[in-house]
Amino acid sequence: MELEGYIGRKFDTKFLRGDFEFKELDEEIIKYCRVLSRKGLTPNKTGNVSVRFENGMLITAGGTDLGKLNSGDIVYVLNFDFNDNTTFVIGSKEPSSETPMHWMIYNRYEDVNAVVHVHDPLVKEENLQKFGIKCTEREFPYGTIELAEEVVDALRESRYVVMKNHGSVSVGSNLREAVEFILDIHRRIKNESKDSWQGKKF
Repeated sequence: MELEGYIGRKFDTKFLRGDFEFKELDEEIIKYCRVLSRKGLTPNKTGNVSVRFENGMLITAGGTDLGKLNSGDIVYVLNFDFNDNTTFVIGSKEPSSETPMHWMIYNRYEDVNAVVHVHDPLVKEENLQKFGIKCTEREFPYGTIELAEEVVDALRESRYVVMKNHGSVSVGSNLREAVEFILDIHRRIKNESKDSWQGKKF
C-alpha cells in the first residue's frame, strides 16, 4: 500500500546553464539501474538512484524507467535549499521527487557516496523483524522534507531502511555497495520463501 498516489515533485526546480560529463559514473548508474529493474525492484517507473558528485550529486530524473535509463536521464543537482524548498540543477529533466531525501543524506553522512531507493515487493511489514530490517517509525508523504528527516534518523542504525508504505532506501560508500545491500535483502527473503514453500506438505 502506498501513502498517496504520485502527484509530481513537491519542490521547485531551477535549471542552471552549464555542462557536466562523467562518463564512468553515468555508465555505472545506468548499469546498476538496469540490474535493479531486472530484479523487479523498480516497478512502474518507481525508484531512484544517486551518487555523490563534486559538490553535489548525480540523480536519476523523475518518472524514469530505470531499466531503460540513458545519460540524458541523469541530472546534476548542485544544491537543494530547504528554506525555499528549491533545487538547482544542470540537465534537461527534473530530478527525482526524492531529491530532498538524497541531498539530506549526503549532507548528514560524509561516508555515504551512493543512495538507492527501490520498491521491493518481497519486503513486507510482516517480515521486517524476522530479517532484522530497520523501518522508519513514522509515515510521511513521499518527496517531503519530513520523510527525508525520518530516513536520515533511521540510517543512524542501519545502512538499509524501509520507509513505511514507501519502499526501501540503501546507502553505501559507493554505488555497488548500496546496490548489494538491496540485493542481499532481496535474496535472503526470496530464499527463505522458497525454503518455506519446499518444506510444505500436502
